[in-house]
Amino acid sequence: MPKVPWTNFIAARSTSYLVAAVAPNARGRPVREQLGLLVALLGKLKLANAYAATIDPQGQKEVHIAFEEEAEARRFAEVVQAQPAAPRDPWARQWVFHMNEVTSEAIRAAMMTGGEIDER
Repeated sequence: MPKVPWTNFIAARSTSYLVAAVAPNARGRPVREQLGLLVALLGKLKLANAYAATIDPQGQKEVHIAFEEEAEARRFAEVVQAQPAAPRDPWARQWVFHMNEVTSEAIRAAMMTGGEIDER
């Protein structure tokens, strides 16, 4: 299923799963560029269910990706090597990872080769 607008996704679901990328400006790259890279990676995963992605409006230093299905959230979390985090409302489960320059380059390389992300 395709990406849906953040507000529509949140309004339509009482239970969803979050993967948060802490994305400081890696070498001056804006968080919006990091969002684009993660959305491109999601496209490669060919998810069957709805997901949404946005820049955290409260801090502008995180990319939030919400998933309808826990299995798809877990799959994405594994791909980016995110770690479990204590869930905050309204999330049923939550994972977090650092989206730095090394992570970004590993994601780009994995998308080009169709492989997994190497250790950072």
